Amino acid sequence: MRKLATIVFLLMLLIVGCKQVEQTDSASETAETSAEAAVDGNLIKVKMRMYEFDPDPIMMKAGEKYIIELTAVDVPHGFLVPDLGVNVRVTPGEVKRVSVIPQEAGTYEVKCHVYCGEGHSNMKGTIIVE
Repeated sequence: MRKLATIVFLLMLLIVGCKQVEQTDSASETAETSAEAAVDGNLIKVKMRMYEFDPDPIMMKAGEKYIIELTAVDVPHGFLVPDLGVNVRVTPGEVKRVSVIPQEAGTYEVKCHVYCGEGHSNMKGTIIVE
């Protein structure tokens, strides 16, 4: 019985230790990305949830570099903007970043291209480039 308790205790320590390493890595990755965004462009955080993008619309200026940070709140989602060369799939719990430099002013449609439920076909957004 004592051996079993020791084994369970050691497994719990291993699991907790791994989670702390993951959190530390995420924090440093976020800090590096924020620093990169501050130097190289503008950071835009986009949350995707059934069946919307937040913010919507996304405002940009032509010729400027942007880093779009994508998170899926509830189920896997896609962030597809063909005219800007963006095609990203995001699952809940992960953060994906994409760099964009829009060259021309205009309105660009954003679509979720990963099936996310009954309202999936209505999950659209807009990027407005001035």
